[in-house]
Amino acid sequence: MRAAILVALTALLLGSAQAALLPADVPYVIITRDDLAAAFEPLASFKTGVDLPTRVVTLEWIATQVAPGFDEPATIRAFLQEAWSAWGTRYVLLGGTTDIVPTRWITNTFYPTNGSTLIPADIYYAALDGNWDGDGDGVLCEPWLNAENPGDGADLAPELALGRAPVATTAEAVLFVMKNLDFQVQSGPETAARALLEAEVIFPYGYGSGEDYIILDGAIHAEVLRSTLEGATPAWQTVRYYEYRDGRPGALAPTAAAVIGAMNTGGFRLVNLYFPTFGQNLSFGPDLVPYSVLSDLTNERPFFLGFSGLGGEGVDLPIRMALNAPAGGCAGGIGFSRVAFPSTCTRYVEAFYRHATASRTATVGQAHAATLNDLLANTHRNYAERWSHLTFTLLADPTASLQPIDMTVAIEDDAPAEDADPDTELPSPRVALTASPNPFNPQVDIRADLPIAGQARLYVCDLRGGLVRNLHTGPLPAGESRWRWTGQDDAGRAVASGVYLLRLETDRRVVQHRVTLAR
Repeated sequence: MRAAILVALTALLLGSAQAALLPADVPYVIITRDDLAAAFEPLASFKTGVDLPTRVVTLEWIATQVAPGFDEPATIRAFLQEAWSAWGTRYVLLGGTTDIVPTRWITNTFYPTNGSTLIPADIYYAALDGNWDGDGDGVLCEPWLNAENPGDGADLAPELALGRAPVATTAEAVLFVMKNLDFQVQSGPETAARALLEAEVIFPYGYGSGEDYIILDGAIHAEVLRSTLEGATPAWQTVRYYEYRDGRPGALAPTAAAVIGAMNTGGFRLVNLYFPTFGQNLSFGPDLVPYSVLSDLTNERPFFLGFSGLGGEGVDLPIRMALNAPAGGCAGGIGFSRVAFPSTCTRYVEAFYRHATASRTATVGQAHAATLNDLLANTHRNYAERWSHLTFTLLADPTASLQPIDMTVAIEDDAPAEDADPDTELPSPRVALTASPNPFNPQVDIRADLPIAGQARLYVCDLRGGLVRNLHTGPLPAGESRWRWTGQDDAGRAVASGVYLLRLETDRRVVQHRVTLAR
């Protein structure tokens, strides 16, 4: 809460003309530019419809709401400090590339030796205490060197769960939203808790090309992840491709055709690649292929992508390519924005998946923030720990979970929780209501299964309960019945994108199911 107190004191001292944010319930904020705002509205509507009030705010609007900082990132951070306090904001999505929603660029001198690297540190927006310039010299996030040079004491412990959608155009933003709506509600045995794990020998760099001894093997860390996934509830099924497979029964030999082909099946909710990089190429066993193959993925159902690589600047480029793949790819990813040092980055990846699979509803944003808070030790010094902390980046909707959202709505309080057969005193079979595809555009197929025949009404309503479209009123037989809704109201007018409720009322039960229209 120190951050909120600092904001209030700063406003009083500066006598800012801008009023503080009015109290509101906005746990999730999407920050983007004016021209991209409409593209993110379907995601905000969907999240609000599943009980997470969400608001899209623009950089232009933020500039009118808080006292300006010394630059645009400082102004955005000041807004988030106020939103944390006044709105109860806990999740943030930065809707754009760093050219659109700026990051806090940090000069880090840990690597290369006798040089420096410019790091995009989105954690600046998630950790809200202080100003990252403790010594007041205008150079932000300097590390502790010694007692005479204590650095800036930058806050690296996030309060907010923050992700970024690295989109540059309206088309990319629409694609990001559509993939996330699909990923977050997709269901079915073909993707339920299935993970694809691929791992390369890390050192020597040219293993398999005459260098057949092993110094560091990525499969060691993939096996830790496998143990985490298979021990989770629900337990994950894993398919493994390891460059070095001795002592790992069931692991398959990686080739570009095999690994890319597996991704293209659409049969995985999670794909994690450990160090599949060689220069600016992807390395799958003996094969080298350009990063661009990820732009050509054709999986019908998007997955979540974990990627750790040894490339230079922009090592998260493979995630961005898979995110913007028009016919497949991923809905989000976790990785490192600069070279990933195996000695430390693997701890971040392993901790992330422990948190992300701790419960069915754990979000990737919570897992990312919890990982950063877990691994604070030694991050004040200019070591690999600090480098990994600053570069560990979530390119995803932070409210997404590795498991899909249950779109079935609880039965209303005035409907009986169980219908008992008076002769047996056993509960009767439940009424089932499902919809596919979900999200949909332009139409959704609806199916109801009734245990016994009877009178029924099926209709579409908005989240306030207002009638949108009546689909059926009258008798229904026992068993399966089907309908199709084309996103129109009773007057034949197209309705707006958003979350709607399918409501089925029978003689004995009321069932509701959420569907998302994303035009």
